[in-house]
Parts: sequence; C-alpha cells; structure tokens
Amino acid sequence: DVSGTATFSSTTNYNYKSTGLGVNAGTDKIIKVSATGQFMIITDNHNDKLAVSKDYGNTWTVVLSNDNFYHCAISATGQYMVACADPGYLYISNNFGSSFTQTSVFGLSTTQTWTSVAISANGQYITAVMDSTSNSGFAYVSRNYGVSFSQIQLNGTSLACGRCAMSSDGKFQIVSIASNVTNYYLSTNYGQTFTSTTFTLNAGGAIAAPTTKWWDVAVSSSGKYMLISTYSSSSGCYYSKDYGATWSQVSGIATTYNYNSVAMSQNGQYMMFGITNANNNTLYVQNNTPGTTGQTISTYMTSTDGISSANNFASCAISADGNYFVALSSTTTTSNLYIVQPVKTTITNTYS
Repeated sequence: DVSGTATFSSTTNYNYKSTGLGVNAGTDKIIKVSATGQFMIITDNHNDKLAVSKDYGNTWTVVLSNDNFYHCAISATGQYMVACADPGYLYISNNFGSSFTQTSVFGLSTTQTWTSVAISANGQYITAVMDSTSNSGFAYVSRNYGVSFSQIQLNGTSLACGRCAMSSDGKFQIVSIASNVTNYYLSTNYGQTFTSTTFTLNAGGAIAAPTTKWWDVAVSSSGKYMLISTYSSSSGCYYSKDYGATWSQVSGIATTYNYNSVAMSQNGQYMMFGITNANNNTLYVQNNTPGTTGQTISTYMTSTDGISSANNFASCAISADGNYFVALSSTTTTSNLYIVQPVKTTITNTYS
C-alpha cells in the first residue's frame, strides 16, 4: 500500500530519451506499466508499433511494427504482456516483452476491430473486447494465460465496446460502452458472465448519458474501487467504491474535457486523469483516502514546467506501488513520455 503524501515539483531539468516510436499526432497511443514500474509497454496505432522498456522507461525497443496496434496490458511482474490491433489480431508475450506471438481468439480467423485488452496480475486471465461488428457483442476471456479463449455474451449482437479492466485476481471486470448510453457491463466471477448494469449514483438516482461516450476504465487490486471516464464536454469522470454497484462524480477536475485515459494505484489511493483536448497540457493527479476523491495534489505538466502548451495526454498509468506515474502525450511535432516519481519529487521527460 501507498502511504504518506507525495509531492510533485515543477522542474525544467529533464532527461531526454527516445521511445523509438517516431513522431505522429494522435490519441491512439497507450502505455501500461508493471507493478514496480520496471517494465513498460506502449502501443502506437498511428505508427503501427509496439515498444517495450525493461528499465523503468529509460530505453525502449520496438518489438513489433506490423499491425495497427491499439491497446495493451501487462501483468504485475511484466512477464506477461498482451496487445491488440484495430483492425488486426491479438498478440501475447510470456517473456517480459522480448517477443510476441499472434494469438488465435475463439477461432476468429480474420482481423477484428479490437479496442481493449486487460490482464490479471499473474497473467492467467486475459479479456479482450472489440467495436461494432457482428462479433463485438461478446467479451473474449482466457483463463489459461491466452492459450484459449471463450466467447462470453455481452448483448450478443453488435456493441461499441470501449475499454475493459479487471482486478488483480481477475474476479472483477468492467467493460465500458463507447456510446452515449447509461449502462456498462460488469463481471464478478472472473469473466464467466457479464451483466448489463445501469449507472447509479451513490447518493441515489441515475447518471445521465454523456454527450459523446464512456471511455477508459481502471480497477484497483481488490476490485472495490473503479474509475471510468467520459469522452464528453460536460460529464467528467466517475468512481465507485463498492465494486461497481454505485458511482460518484470525481470532484476537483474539470468536467469540460475529453478524458482519454484514467489510471489508479493498486489500493485506489492515487488516481490519474489524462486529457486529449487540443492544445491542453493539463494532467490531473489525485491523492485520496482510498475510495474517496477531491484532493487534487497537482495539476502538473503545464507550460510553466517547460512543456509545450500544445501537448495532450493520450494515455497515463500508475505502477501498483504508486512510485511511478507515467503519461504519454502526442502532438504534430513530438511524442513525449513523461515519467514522474512522486516520492523523489522529480519529473523526467523522455521523448522521441
């Protein structure tokens, strides 16, 4: 567990290191980190690349560059990694990202519009979802490290799935719907079944549908705390502290942005929110008593930190221990990876 109060400091003393991804604008870049932050994976849909770091983000190796990589996930130790392409296939690594194997999913022989993957802490459970095809009304769940997958019904027809996430043991799983709806899909039995669940406020009453869509999701280690974002101009983000049963709007952050990415530490204490509105360089971090929100530690990584005001944050992640906060931004001129170690009160900027 993470204890104490972390302090974020602004500094222009950056170390610049290439991620090997090249430069290309766009928000379809995802970063995930292992429990300690040592291992990291990035998928870059705009450059069709998958890159891995094994030294806390200091150096990067492009492992694959042959598909429309869209999303990724990583186990606690970093031994198991999974990535999906849209359109394309699923890829799994069991050797800390040294190599990936294209994986057959439930006998689907053609490329699919995969939008998200999630993996349990030990790598045993893997869940993948896709967008708006005849196969997208299902979640695809593996319980044997990706050796085989089962097709689990969501609505059974075409469904615009957004993102998926799970607890450390894989018991609690959530799938967002990339549409202006009032429901999501929840599993409390390791992905054996998913139930369409209506968003309900913790204080009572329903949550209105966002103007555009629900999007990214994050789940704490136990599954008790969950976080979901909207890609909307008025809805902001919501959190649950009862395994997804009820929700409250996150306070202390603006509701007028598109939140492309959210992240949470393993105990729910730290939450991170990445914004992708044009020319917005704000990244929110909150430090909370687990399951509550409201204290914004820092609205950091702004132009006063020597960072271009044109940045937008495509993806963010937090190591399970809360010692590494990472954010991936993208503009027309640079693709930046920002690594923050709050305990050491430093900001490191690595980019290509």
